[in-house]
Amino acid sequence: MSPMDQIVLNANLRRRSFWLDERCLPLYAAALSLLTLVAAWPYKPAVALHRDPRVNASWRGFLHERGGTTILLFKAARLAGMVALLWTWQSNFAQREWREPAVCVCAALLYASSLALCNVLALPRRALVFSLHLTLVSLAVLAVYAYRDIWPLMTFTLQPKDGLEGDLLWVKLGLLLVFGAVLPLFEPYPYIPYDPTGQPSVQDPAPVPGAEQTASIASFLTYVWLDPVIWRAHQVPHLPHDELPPLCDDDQVKNLIAESYPNLDPLSGGTSSGSLFWGLARIFRHSILHQALSLVIIVTSRIAVPIGTNRLLAYLETGGQGAVVRPWVWILCLVLGPLGKTLFWELYQFIS
Repeated sequence: MSPMDQIVLNANLRRRSFWLDERCLPLYAAALSLLTLVAAWPYKPAVALHRDPRVNASWRGFLHERGGTTILLFKAARLAGMVALLWTWQSNFAQREWREPAVCVCAALLYASSLALCNVLALPRRALVFSLHLTLVSLAVLAVYAYRDIWPLMTFTLQPKDGLEGDLLWVKLGLLLVFGAVLPLFEPYPYIPYDPTGQPSVQDPAPVPGAEQTASIASFLTYVWLDPVIWRAHQVPHLPHDELPPLCDDDQVKNLIAESYPNLDPLSGGTSSGSLFWGLARIFRHSILHQALSLVIIVTSRIAVPIGTNRLLAYLETGGQGAVVRPWVWILCLVLGPLGKTLFWELYQFIS
C-alpha cells in the first residue's frame, strides 16, 4: 500500500469513527426531533388559555396565557440551564479542534436552547410539544455522559472518559441532571381545555380545572395532588360532595361521546371500520401504551431485586475478588426496585 493510500485510509477511518462516537448520539436525537417537528408542521391553531376579558394584553396577560407565574418560572429556569450548559460546553473549544465529536454535543445543546426559548414564548398547547422534545434531547445528552463518566464510577475497573475536565465535568453533569431530568418532573402543567374534535373554536373551558390535569409528573405519580382533599377530609366528620375534586373535562360524558362515537358508530359520520375491537383499540390507544410501558417498568423493577441480592451475596462470599461492579450499585437496586414497582403499579391501576 502506497503512503497516499494509507493517508486516505486513515482519513476514512477517522471520519467513520467520528460519526460512531457516542457523543454524536445527542446530535442524532436533535436531528430526529427537528424532523419530527417539521413533519408535524403546521400545527393546528394554538389557543390561549381562557382569559378574563378584563386582563389586557400586558405582562399579566402574557403570564396568564402561559399558565401563570410558577409555570413560566420553571420554563425560564430550564432556558437558563440550557444556556449555561451551552456556555460551559463551548468554552472547552478554545483549546480543542471543532472536528472533535464533542462538537456534536454542543450542537445538540444549541438546539435544546432553542427549544427552551420556544417553550417559554409559545402558548401552552405548542409549549407542551417543545417541552417534550427539550426533555428528550436533554436526556440524550445526560445518558451519553452518564455512560462515559458516571458508569465508570460504579465499577472497579473503569475510569471516567472526561476526567481531564476536572470540576467542570461535574458542573456539567449537575446542570444536566437538574435542568434535564429533575425540573421536568416537578414542573406543573398548564390547564388546556379538552377538545375531542380538534377544533379550538368549540373549546369549553372548565370553571375549575382538575388538579389531576395540572399536576406535575412527580405529583401525579405520588398522588400529592390529592393531599388537599385528604387533609380536608381528615379535618371534618363528613366531606361533602361539593368539596371533592372536580371531574376532569376529558372524563365528562359529552366529551367521551364526541371522542368515542366516531370510532364505534358507523352512522355517526366518523371513520369507523365496523370492527368493535379496532374501534376500542383506537379509543384507548394511549391508555394501552401507558399500561404496556408501566408493565415493562414493573417487571424490570421486580427483576432488579433478586439480581441485586444475588450479586451482593456473591460479593460478600468472595470478598470482592474479581468483582467489576461496586456493591453500592446492588444496594441501590434493592432500594429502587421496590420503589419503581410500587409507583408504576399504582399508575397501572390508575390507568386501568
